[in-house]
Amino acid sequence: MTRQRIKFGIVASIIILGVALLFGFFYFKNIPSGILLRDGITKSNVILSADINGFRHYFIIDKGKPEGIMTLQRKGKFWSRYYYSKDLSVSKSTPNITLIRSYQPIYQDNTGKVIPVWGGLVSDSKEKYQSVKVSIHGNLKDPTSLIKKEDKIYFFYIDPNLSIDEDLEILPQ
Repeated sequence: MTRQRIKFGIVASIIILGVALLFGFFYFKNIPSGILLRDGITKSNVILSADINGFRHYFIIDKGKPEGIMTLQRKGKFWSRYYYSKDLSVSKSTPNITLIRSYQPIYQDNTGKVIPVWGGLVSDSKEKYQSVKVSIHGNLKDPTSLIKKEDKIYFFYIDPNLSIDEDLEILPQ
């Protein structure tokens, strides 16, 4: 009788371990928080997110400095990692503005197109800014999403009509 219990205990343990491993694999491959965690990104590293056309963009910081933009793509009910951009640039004319450029694809008129995704940080200024505007060829636009935290302004600007090569100017308000 005890042998049967031991065998049952071993089989049950193997089944439970297998289910836990499958759940862990599923979590780290298909759930946004698991995908970020797999790349070493915790909740405290994500300062801002924006959803557009089945893509979710995360503004990632590390030790208070911009690290990059992680882009996830929705596939049905699940998510997958699409791109992690670390293309940082600091404004030469205004060193308190940092921009990160990423992209996302879109199909428009039966052709593929790349939409630029700009993430930015306005920081450490003597003036207390409340917001930012994005200037493209003299046209002022609001950012897609924005958050002010600890005297810093973090924002995303996503425009499907903008080409990947166009530059934009950030105007703190």
